[in-house]
Amino acid sequence: MSTAALAMGNMAALSTNSELEYKMVMLSENLTDVTEKANDIAKYKEDIESNIQYATSQEDYIQMLQQIEALESEEENFHKESKAIEQELKRAETQSKMEKAKQESNQKLLDASIKSGFSYGK
Repeated sequence: MSTAALAMGNMAALSTNSELEYKMVMLSENLTDVTEKANDIAKYKEDIESNIQYATSQEDYIQMLQQIEALESEEENFHKESKAIEQELKRAETQSKMEKAKQESNQKLLDASIKSGFSYGK
């Protein structure tokens, strides 16, 4: 493989890895947001559950139960979303490791090619 091709491959790997690192940062931020929202819902649900004993009528009691059920559904959706983000983050991390390995391999080949080019005239 030519030195120019190796250099281009190395630059492409660097670019891809930068994109993957940016993607991982964005996924981490999304995961933090989803986790915070899920925690807020859990706290709100706990508040309702602790206050359900103070319902003044059967209608209030039923309404509180319905709110709890709706919050549990939202909580489950956030849980699924966080799992999907975690899986995507793992895929991006794996791709990043592969790109780094490719970059290191290309760099070694490039270094060897440059070294042999300089020693050719000796």
